[in-house]
Parts: sequence; structure tokens; C-alpha cells
Amino acid sequence: MSPFLWIAIAALALVIFLFMGKEKPLLQAIGQTKASGDIAPILSAIGPDKEADPTLWDMAINALWQAHAREAAADLIVVSIEKNDADVLHFWAQKVMEVEPEIARERFSEDFLKNKFRPEGASCCGKCGCG
Repeated sequence: MSPFLWIAIAALALVIFLFMGKEKPLLQAIGQTKASGDIAPILSAIGPDKEADPTLWDMAINALWQAHAREAAADLIVVSIEKNDADVLHFWAQKVMEVEPEIARERFSEDFLKNKFRPEGASCCGKCGCG
């Protein structure tokens, strides 16, 4: 093998290691939330210093959604939109309203829907992401 290939492999391994190390607390928190339904571990793992990163919110909501922890996902959506106005978060709120309307009625207050939720933000997103 050429030295360039070894360097590329080493660089890729380093990036994966650093990414997994950064996300490990969030992944553990997602597991705790799946088991308990309490979103506090995720909020703690994201923390105020990373609230501006919509990718972390999206990753956590998606993991809960896929695990059918939909009530916890809805609770996390409400908190995330209060802290970050990214379109992808509004997409998730819309998805809850479409797929799980009973959960949406329970978890999304009238105030949230009137003053925080942006349908136009939700409509910017689809299967290929937001944009």
C-alpha cells in the first residue's frame, strides 16, 4: 500500500474517533431517555454551549422517533425550538402533528403552536434534508 493510503486511513480513523468521543455523552443520554421517557439527560448532554447546533437536536429527536419514544421526542421538540429556531426542528414538530396527532395535542400547547412553531420552516425540509 502507498503511504498516502495509510495517511488517509489514519486521518479517517482519527476523525471517526474524535466525532464518536464528542457525541458519546449524547448517545448515552439518548439511551437513558429511551428507557425512562425523561428528556433531562439529553438536555444535559447538549447543554447551553451546544444549543446552537441543530444537528445535535435533530440526531436526538430522530433517535427517539425511530425508537418509538414519540412522547419524549415531542417533549424534546418543544424545548429544542425554544432554544434553536432551525427549520429541521419545525419539520419534526410538523411530523409529530401528521403522524402522531394525539401526542401533538397532548404535548404541543396552543401557545407553542401559535407563537413558536413555524409551518414555513417545516415545509423547507423533506427526505433530502432542509434547505
